[in-house]
Amino acid sequence: MVAVAAIGLALVATGPAVAETAADRCFEHHEFGHFPVPVAKTADGEEVLAQVEWKSNETIGCYLTLDEQAVNTLRAYAATLTSPIPSGDETSTQCFEHHEFGQQSVPVAKTADGTAVLAQVEWGWDETIGCYLTLDNQAIDSLRFAAAIPVPTFSEVSVGQTHTCGVLVNQSPACWGSNSNGQANVPEGQFITLAAGSFHTCGIRPDQTIQCWGSNSNRQANPPEGQFTALAAGRFHTCGLRANQAIACWGDDGFSQSNAPEGQYTAVTAGSFHTCGLRTDQEILCWGYNGNGESNPPNGSFTVIDAQGSRSCGLRTDQTIHCWGWNSSKRANATTGPFIGVATGSDHSCGLRTDQTVHCWGSDSEGQASPPQGQFIALSAGTLNTCGISPDFTLQCWGENNSEQIRHSDDRFQAVSAGRWHTCGVLVSHHIKCWGLNANEQAETAPWFFNSAPTGGGHSCGLTPNRRIECWGHSINGAAEAPDGRFMDVATGYVHSCGVRTNQTVECWGNNDYGQSSAPENRFQFIAAGSSHSCGVRDHDFIVCWGDNSRGQTDAPDGKFTAVTAGDSHSCGLQDDRAIVCWGNNEHGQSTVPQGRFSAVSAGASHTCGLRTNDTIVCWGDNSYGQADAPQGRFTDLSAGMWHSCGVGVDRAIFCWGSMSSLLIPTE
Repeated sequence: MVAVAAIGLALVATGPAVAETAADRCFEHHEFGHFPVPVAKTADGEEVLAQVEWKSNETIGCYLTLDEQAVNTLRAYAATLTSPIPSGDETSTQCFEHHEFGQQSVPVAKTADGTAVLAQVEWGWDETIGCYLTLDNQAIDSLRFAAAIPVPTFSEVSVGQTHTCGVLVNQSPACWGSNSNGQANVPEGQFITLAAGSFHTCGIRPDQTIQCWGSNSNRQANPPEGQFTALAAGRFHTCGLRANQAIACWGDDGFSQSNAPEGQYTAVTAGSFHTCGLRTDQEILCWGYNGNGESNPPNGSFTVIDAQGSRSCGLRTDQTIHCWGWNSSKRANATTGPFIGVATGSDHSCGLRTDQTVHCWGSDSEGQASPPQGQFIALSAGTLNTCGISPDFTLQCWGENNSEQIRHSDDRFQAVSAGRWHTCGVLVSHHIKCWGLNANEQAETAPWFFNSAPTGGGHSCGLTPNRRIECWGHSINGAAEAPDGRFMDVATGYVHSCGVRTNQTVECWGNNDYGQSSAPENRFQFIAAGSSHSCGVRDHDFIVCWGDNSRGQTDAPDGKFTAVTAGDSHSCGLQDDRAIVCWGNNEHGQSTVPQGRFSAVSAGASHTCGLRTNDTIVCWGDNSYGQADAPQGRFTDLSAGMWHSCGVGVDRAIFCWGSMSSLLIPTE
């Protein structure tokens, strides 16, 4: 039992019973549940995930129900849950005799249509606290699974032309959307602010120095030395506010947009070919192209300025917004306030009201001026899209998404698996997306939730939150016919699959021509399936392999390992000192490991990739299709397939390289 709520047998009401509420009426009879009772907690016991409380009606009397948030979570996972079987034992009988409730497991959550039970509670017993209620294990697993989903939290966001960047609260950078010039390839390290331009990005490090990446056609990505406190990125130029409050600009200066006037400033912003600065006396000064009046700011005192394209907007000290410059679609016409912030896009503007709601005006051709409901603390507007940070520091974006510059919860990945001719990725929502060759429906998007979804030759398998294995695709020799039961790991080979049961035994199914499906009788932690062989890490951290050994791929070395991977005819393991060791076929150098410390390894057909402890990827071996040319950037997961490789970036986007037949990432 994992989450307990003390309901001792000697517990009695100590105060007068007031019969106005169901809790009072039911407590008086059953002597427990005067207040909501926790029935599920996180594994460390620190956080309550679900609780039950009394309800009552005239027909059935008192009944227990799960809290609304937990019910909604379980309904979201309904496709992965099986209806729990009511049970009873000596403990149930003992507690029932005292409380006259729960002789068998009691349903507390159902599907929205009421046809299926999603969760039930049952009695447990502890000598110290007596009777307690706990949720069934399947429901607890699902609630813990949902609670573990990472939701990125941002301290700021910057929207460029077709890409977006944000700084997470831990100062990690993240960029997504168009990467045509490397503008979304964030470097390693921390940043305190980022500025997304048209085709480049710049950021300020914690030491207040600037680093830029992406297009450098006009030297807009070559920042000067020195310390800076703010940044603005235009189309082909960039400007920064120095620590001494002077503005420095670099890059294209065809309209003198990089020729900043002297003086002291508190803010700077850059449009396509003009720049504006907010002076310390709260007046605005603009310079550069002025064909639409974008460099003719109004008189008055301002606290915020923002520019995009050929126009600018400013927030006055009286909390009204004034815009100037190009005014097609009335996008420079500000609505009345009061406002506390402003964001200027190319065809629209948005203001942050004093109640933290957002109001937008101007062109709404892509929904960029139709903000969601709710409160926000920061805004940034791009060409045809807008992003805002909520008070809980989560990010919401709206508008055009042609380059996937809008980031939703269902397009962030936590894991990826590259098969022979197809690829599957597990989203942070635990849905999956698959793409590539789909001749046997192995790239179909399965309707279940998964925490892993390994891909094989013509089939895929996944491990669900309730630890069942689901497979789909080509089932030659039964490779996609997963056995029943609960598992803790699953791996797919060319035409066979293997899983580690919760009792740590291994079961394999599918083709067994080389003995690859004849697992030894040992206790295992992890499993890997290659083309015609399999390997596993035993409970004592030693590796055992079985199946085809024509190239020595099952001759695992001695030593302790934390992970294992199997390719076509070679295998690799990650040692506890973070070094990688490979054995078997080395015809293409796939078993010749570079030096360094690694956190993960994946063996492809004739190449291998490793994730270094600094979150960068290095690949070695066959590179006939570019599958060993790993991109720059930081990653959290990787997978090597037959002729391609993929990785999950720190921004939760998937990058693939190598054979194009399996690379196209779905946009829906």
